[in-house]
Amino acid sequence: MKALSYIQFLISICILFIGCSYYSKNLPVDYRYEATDPKKIAIFEEIPNRPYEIVGKVHSHCRRNWCFGLGGCTKGKMIKFLKEEASRLGADAIIDIKKERFSQLEWTDVHYHAIAVRLK
Repeated sequence: MKALSYIQFLISICILFIGCSYYSKNLPVDYRYEATDPKKIAIFEEIPNRPYEIVGKVHSHCRRNWCFGLGGCTKGKMIKFLKEEASRLGADAIIDIKKERFSQLEWTDVHYHAIAVRLK
């Protein structure tokens, strides 16, 4: 009987956390430049040696359940969100991409930060 109660408890916990994943994106406050095409935004992992103008900072965030949200916070999706946000600011590129990741109990938070720029 105890084994059945334990199994029921585990199943209840698993059902509680099924599908608990989400993404968030920030919206720009000021539009100095006309929006650009997110597919054409260049990616520089570090700061480039050519001249550029900073138009803003961009951020993408994903929280996933470690048990059922596997694969939800891929680098490709997170970079796509950065590019979409940078395009709304009118950027040509994103530079200096930083990734932060931390876990708390059943959650894993993933944050990508970058600088949106217009190349000169």
